[in-house]
Amino acid sequence: MKQEAAAKKLRSMTRQLVVASVLVAALAVGNGMMALALMNTRQDVILVPTLTSDMHVSSGTVNRDYLEQVTRDVAGLFLNRHPRNRAYFERAVLRLVHSSVYGDMERRLNEERVNRIETNTSTVFHPVELYTETSQSYSEIHGVLETYVGDERISRENAVFAAEWRLDGLSLRLIEFARIDARDSRLSESRSRRRIVEEDD
Repeated sequence: MKQEAAAKKLRSMTRQLVVASVLVAALAVGNGMMALALMNTRQDVILVPTLTSDMHVSSGTVNRDYLEQVTRDVAGLFLNRHPRNRAYFERAVLRLVHSSVYGDMERRLNEERVNRIETNTSTVFHPVELYTETSQSYSEIHGVLETYVGDERISRENAVFAAEWRLDGLSLRLIEFARIDARDSRLSESRSRRRIVEEDD
């Protein structure tokens, strides 16, 4: 009897040892597979060297640095134009435009292209200052606009351009980009309000 009980106990212990060994082996294989998967996982990081800080994009809000960057880019695409580079710039602009104004923007660009070719006119814009209102998806760029006919510069003037944007999910799309009177500039209004507050203090 004692030998039979001892044999049963030994068989039971052997089964438990086998089960434990299988579990340990399964864990080891699982850990190894996870380690290999992590080693082979590629992490993509978007590097934007022109930004002064890390950029975070979330639904429903516009990051100030990002809004400034796209405003600079759009100003460059719209205003640094020459009859010979028109096709590239038009395609680049239209990639940023919201679908609701795509047709109108394409028509305006076509009209401008014809005018530039007929008059041999080109423009160069030198940005000086940017203003953004992230809550309104609005931005302004202030600078100096130079106009050339052929190689001859015919004008050099201060100019303000306003951009209106629409945020669709995580995509920021252009609604309007147009020159405005400096007196209508929101940057000027903001400075005036600040000056009044400082004088009251």
